[in-house]
Amino acid sequence: MKVSVLEFTIGNSLFGIQADYIKLIFDVEVIKDVDMMPDYVIGITRYGENVYPLICTARILEMEGDFCSQPIGKTAIVVKTRKGLYALLIDEIIKIQEIEKTDENSIINFYKEQDTVLEEITPKFIERRVNIPSFFEKKEKEFAKTLSQEERAFVLSEIEDRIIGFDIDLVKKVEDIEELTPSKIPTENWVNRVYSLKNIIIKTGNLRKLLNINEKKGENLILLGKGNKILGIEVDRINDFAAVPENEISISTEEEIFDRYFIHNGKIVSVIANKHINNWIDQYALKSEVHHEEETKRKDTKEILLIKIGNKRFALRMDEIVEVLNYEDVKISTYPTKNPYIKGIMAFREKTYYLISFETALNQKIDIDENTKILIFQKDGKEGALIISEIEDILSVPEEKIIPVSSEDSFIDGAFISDTGDIINFLNPNWIYNAGGLKGELVEHGQ
Repeated sequence: MKVSVLEFTIGNSLFGIQADYIKLIFDVEVIKDVDMMPDYVIGITRYGENVYPLICTARILEMEGDFCSQPIGKTAIVVKTRKGLYALLIDEIIKIQEIEKTDENSIINFYKEQDTVLEEITPKFIERRVNIPSFFEKKEKEFAKTLSQEERAFVLSEIEDRIIGFDIDLVKKVEDIEELTPSKIPTENWVNRVYSLKNIIIKTGNLRKLLNINEKKGENLILLGKGNKILGIEVDRINDFAAVPENEISISTEEEIFDRYFIHNGKIVSVIANKHINNWIDQYALKSEVHHEEETKRKDTKEILLIKIGNKRFALRMDEIVEVLNYEDVKISTYPTKNPYIKGIMAFREKTYYLISFETALNQKIDIDENTKILIFQKDGKEGALIISEIEDILSVPEEKIIPVSSEDSFIDGAFISDTGDIINFLNPNWIYNAGGLKGELVEHGQ
């Protein structure tokens, strides 16, 4: 069976998409910037009254070169996927031709096209590489950054058959969590997960658990924040954005989670009260970055990262952590050394680091799975990378509960007393420099 494929170029490479998946082709004339989006999202573009996320196709294909620096005037192909509609930026359309139907479950298919190779991009590939919700052809006014004084904007989410709204003023970002792996926090509270997003660690609550609905993993993560504190809320899915006139919003006087209601597309939307969101952020959220003024105000507490190596629990000071990485996101090469504390050399952002492991020192084994993390740390002017089994939690600990240890001859760098009375030891990454004979070498590779 033959199907029609639209052929196009990006740089000198030839690609194709089956015509059945293409909804629209247009030249890009308007782009609106969007905060806190992945680098492959150029912005929001409009055609007529519809808007679409504009994707730099070259970046999701991991092509080398700057293909998306001047998108105005280039061609965009709107492709339909199970997640919605996305506009893919390309260089030039070549032709439409018929080829034998491909395996729809494939990520990318390859064909010989005269003297070149054509790569057919499938919707499944786009779904895997583009981890943001589509806007599902909503009208421009629903996404406008400038609303009239009589309108309020909301992000709408689904939980079972309920539509729940969040005031867009408190929404920092929306993430697709299909490919993210959370670490569980041992707590009875509804805020019971931790996600690592780029270099930000985010505590997350499951809205199903808060509303006493059967708990399951959601599709989207709403990041709520004020100042530099961010809290994640896991929902079944994001399905809409809405700008609603003030006179169409009903106010509830009852003391409950929802304080406003309105009708959208024939359904009742329950809006979570901003006062509850602000209370959750104050109670649970972590700082996305440490500002000097804020740190001065809170000098009586320290942010502590709880980790596991094997089945043993340890702590690290958050101000020593530069970045948190998923194990599968970095390149690691075997390092030819008998040093028992070095697992290999890791490359990240044009730097190389010795990948440190405490497995030998602790007689513990780190099994590589979806929870395995690599922490890039900086301590006393030295940088390194440390592999751990998982992240458990982040705590604000009063300084009076921290017990210092000044010896560099121990891999323990103090301890703190938890709320349950347990004594949890801090790891001392500097111990590796002495015990492993790495003085000076890690500094060289980290720079």
